[in-house]
Amino acid sequence: MNGTRPDLAYVLNRLSQYNSKPTKNYSESATDMFRYINGIINAKLIIRRLKTPGTYNIEGYLDSSWKDNHDGTSILGGLLFLNGNLILWNISKQKRTSTLTTEAKYFSSCNIAKYMIWLYNILKELGLSP
Repeated sequence: MNGTRPDLAYVLNRLSQYNSKPTKNYSESATDMFRYINGIINAKLIIRRLKTPGTYNIEGYLDSSWKDNHDGTSILGGLLFLNGNLILWNISKQKRTSTLTTEAKYFSSCNIAKYMIWLYNILKELGLSP
């Protein structure tokens, strides 16, 4: 799931897994999420200007939870920064079951690397060499 609210990405991902059979805990969690949204309705993202025009720095961070899900799959997440500004975040359920924590981290690394290459190519096409 990609979106505009990294603070809600994990919660929405988990809640969406119980849409077909919601429980009381599901309802309470959804209510808590709506209360949170109501409390931050006027929050804004701040984008910093470049200190040195023409220079770009791409940074990626990742994490994964091995077999944290009820079905034995891992949850992968990543953040992508351009010059210190968060521009992309992703959370997803791994498509296959990992047998080791290292394997889950490897899949997560590949995922964020794809996004970094994608961003690099976009900047290159725009004539903005990182």
